[in-house]
Amino acid sequence: PGRLEELRLPDGRLLVEASRERPITLLFVRHRGCTFCRESLAGLARALPRIRARNETIAVVHLGSEASGREMQREFGLESVPFISDPEK
Repeated sequence: PGRLEELRLPDGRLLVEASRERPITLLFVRHRGCTFCRESLAGLARALPRIRARNETIAVVHLGSEASGREMQREFGLESVPFISDPEK
């Protein structure tokens, strides 16, 4: 995609369209090996109940492949959070 306006959630909706429905919490990470990214993903996992209580959409945008995104979802217990792969940055 390359541009924020072009990013799509796994269900096919444009991220910008979803943001018109309700607030979105976005987390941008690089890759699994990045210490700061791992800390951010762990923090998101801890904050998930509070974010959901505010009825916000949650999504993670990462620079890896879709397979890498699925690995991060499993590793941090974020299987219910959409991960958007944007390897072209």
